[in-house]
Amino acid sequence: MKRIGIDIGRVIIAGDTDKEDNLFFSPKFIQASQVKNAFICIKKIVNKLGAENVFLVSKCGSQTEQRTLKWLEYNDFYKETGVKNKNIYFCRERKEKKEICSLLGINIFIDDRFSVLEHLEGFDSLYLFNPLEEEKINYNLHADKQQITIVYIWKDLITSFLKLQKRNRKIYLGLIIITIIFGLLSRTNLIPEIIYPYLGDYLYALMFFFIIAFLFPNMETLKVALVSVSICYIIEFSQLYQSEWITIIRNNKLGGLVLGFGFLWSDIISYTLGGISGFLLEKIYYKRNKIIIK
Repeated sequence: MKRIGIDIGRVIIAGDTDKEDNLFFSPKFIQASQVKNAFICIKKIVNKLGAENVFLVSKCGSQTEQRTLKWLEYNDFYKETGVKNKNIYFCRERKEKKEICSLLGINIFIDDRFSVLEHLEGFDSLYLFNPLEEEKINYNLHADKQQITIVYIWKDLITSFLKLQKRNRKIYLGLIIITIIFGLLSRTNLIPEIIYPYLGDYLYALMFFFIIAFLFPNMETLKVALVSVSICYIIEFSQLYQSEWITIIRNNKLGGLVLGFGFLWSDIISYTLGGISGFLLEKIYYKRNKIIIK
């Protein structure tokens, strides 16, 4: 089971919450900004791992702890990210972060200080986030580069974190083959008359959805659906073109299956439903299994 711990200062809240020379230590601390894209990327992590497996772990004094809690509440952090407010832990010494992680079973950690990460042995993944120059020097001198990944912005961190979360091409190849088989069967008398004119085109669009997903395993589901349906639309509208050379191709059995014979608005509807079905099937499957594409 994957459980992640995330530091707060300079990782979620912009500015170093250890140094009293920034907005966070002024009377206007509540107006301190989030690190760019922090909330939206943490939400992706929550969607992937589940809210019960995402924790904030921060070293700070008691006053900073109270300010941090007020800042998180004021900026709708829990609502925007899905992190549970009971999953916030504070400590007074950096070395205590290791103890908290051990207690909670955390095996992934994000921190802006190498001096914290270097003591977290045996973790699955460690991310050094936008380190200060001194931390960067120590990282370059001492870090196990295979265990600690240095990142400078949340967009790069989330890309690295989710890099293995791409479509399984073997599964999609199987889906392509199955859809082709059902597509060929849709042209036989086994299919009820009421759906016979539409099923083939519906499966045609669904097949293209699986093909695009297979070719581009990191492409967002919506883009896969739009590309696949667009290809079907182009092929359908091409049937308005009746030149001799393309008619010869269509008269071939394989050419006729691929290019079709005559334009029908009912085909456009069938393609649209096929693309929507592919989109919904993938979204439902990945949501249930907490997998994120991109």
